[in-house]
Amino acid sequence: MFTMGRFKFVRVDSPEMKERIYRLRYEIFAREFGFENPEELPDGLEKDVYEPYAIHYAAMDETDEIVGTVRLIRHSENGFPIEHATKIEIPGKKPDMDKVAEVSRLAVHKTYRRRKLDGFYGLESYLTVSEGGIRPDYGPMPPALQKRKTPVIIKGLYKMVYQESKKMGLTHLLMIVEQKLYNSLKKFGFYIRQIGEAVEYHGVRIPCVAIIEEMDRHLMAEHQDMYHFIYDDLDEKYHPKFD
Repeated sequence: MFTMGRFKFVRVDSPEMKERIYRLRYEIFAREFGFENPEELPDGLEKDVYEPYAIHYAAMDETDEIVGTVRLIRHSENGFPIEHATKIEIPGKKPDMDKVAEVSRLAVHKTYRRRKLDGFYGLESYLTVSEGGIRPDYGPMPPALQKRKTPVIIKGLYKMVYQESKKMGLTHLLMIVEQKLYNSLKKFGFYIRQIGEAVEYHGVRIPCVAIIEEMDRHLMAEHQDMYHFIYDDLDEKYHPKFD
């Protein structure tokens, strides 16, 4: 667990907390955006066959309400969700699939997506127009946007995922994400590779992979601020060691 501003970020293990996550996902994925049919989810819980193999993370506000979530899915006989959308071709030597996981079901409570033009993740205020956001590509920054430095909830959730990946000895993280999230992750300093053509999967999505060793090298060389954000509160035995 760690705190970041007014939010705390936790790994979720209890059945009660998991149910709260499933209810939040139901509100967002089924009722708000229509990715799932609410009539097929009469219990008001959005979950699937991957839950037994998933590790869940939550962002919580000062009242302990869950305001954001993401999950990390381990490999199993069910494969990965991304494989329902596209054939995955991981670059380089074929990895041990037990050291591969998929990041999925990122969701942010609508309370934190209330600004004008906010989309599914509320990232538009942090991206330039050419990246799919509303910040100007050139010229002065409008006063209303000057205070918006980083999307705290999403950044914190991805820190949780990355730290867990190091603890578990994972080597590759699969994702299938919309263009705005892809652009945001790269802007944070995450070195991710597109591994196929964009596909229609709850909107247009980009299949991609983060190779942990590549990511570590990139963060150390190009994004020291993000490197320290991820590693400063992680046991040193999980820190990358390069010759």
